[in-house]
Amino acid sequence: MSEIIINKVLNNIKKVQEEQENQETTLNTSYVEQNNDIKNLKNEHEAKDPIPMPLIIDEYDGRLTCPNCTGQDLHQYKIEIFNRGEDKKFGEHILVDGLDVIIDDNLKGNPSKRRQGLKVYFYCECCDYEIALNIYQHKGSTYLNTEIGNRIREEDSEEFIDSVEEKIDKIQSIRDISEIKVQINK
Repeated sequence: MSEIIINKVLNNIKKVQEEQENQETTLNTSYVEQNNDIKNLKNEHEAKDPIPMPLIIDEYDGRLTCPNCTGQDLHQYKIEIFNRGEDKKFGEHILVDGLDVIIDDNLKGNPSKRRQGLKVYFYCECCDYEIALNIYQHKGSTYLNTEIGNRIREEDSEEFIDSVEEKIDKIQSIRDISEIKVQINK
């Protein structure tokens, strides 16, 4: 009797192991297919138009990864906010680029065709491409993806990086001054 139970348990363990192996094979296959799709998209891509890419996040520490080169040295430098009611032609657009803030009604570039959208721009230190993280709503769902923009030309990249670093330094000095004011007021 106990041999029958042991055999049933062993058979169940084998079935579970086989199912896990099948699931792992399916996951690995879909991952490879997805990477091939990404490579094909990148090969077809002309650098002038941004192309949507799946969001890639490092599974160990949650860092956003460049969809172009898988580098993890991404630097935020600009944010765009698009606000409008459902299917409205007009709305608000806010661009924050360092200390510069522009508010207008230009909704060109909104990642959502119907509602609100948010774009956080990065430049990748590894491949010098501009990357945009898009967060947007469409038909009751919220989507996240990334876009690969134009490559920052090699001769411009140092100047661009310097200008971004200058803006970061200005923001830091304003924060330092604010902290000093808070301490003085205490």
